[in-house]
Amino acid sequence: KAEVYTSKFAHLYGAPHHKHNAPLFLTLRQLDLLELFSPLHSSAKNKAFRRPLWNPFHPVQQIRDYYGEEVAFYFAWMNHFTQWLILPAIVGLVFYFAMLHYGLSVDNNAYMPVFSFGMVLW
Repeated sequence: KAEVYTSKFAHLYGAPHHKHNAPLFLTLRQLDLLELFSPLHSSAKNKAFRRPLWNPFHPVQQIRDYYGEEVAFYFAWMNHFTQWLILPAIVGLVFYFAMLHYGLSVDNNAYMPVFSFGMVLW
């Protein structure tokens, strides 16, 4: 079995306590349900992935280097999907505010079928 370094992790992961006031990972180790315990990610590297709230795009290359190809592919897809939804969102907001300004609804707006057909083609 792999060795568990309890002195290194006891102060970091000491919360929920179980029998005999031991941390959860120690209890699982005593029951032979846990062989190795280590933190999954570096908090310093995770801070590199933070981005401003106004920026919807993820740093795909950094994600690929840290998490691997499969995870980076998901974020690349989400970047692509977000880019393709920006124009319809802007046009939809223009239609929405125009309807509010002119007192129109979906039922009596002459341009709504054009917008709907554009969304189908998009």
